[in-house]
Amino acid sequence: IPKEYRERLGLRPEQEFLIEIRGDELILKPAVSVETFIEKLRGCVHGSKIKPLELKKIWGVKL
Repeated sequence: IPKEYRERLGLRPEQEFLIEIRGDELILKPAVSVETFIEKLRGCVHGSKIKPLELKKIWGVKL
């Protein structure tokens, strides 16, 4: 990935990505750590019997 884009997007060396193919496009999305995922979910899942890590698996987010 060219330096200009890495700097603009704040990408770091050895950062992990989720890779998605849409038609003839390759989409790279920064992977989210388990800790960040759980923190972002806090307060969003009230009364649910599904644990945040299970939701992450359901949504296909890399663990």
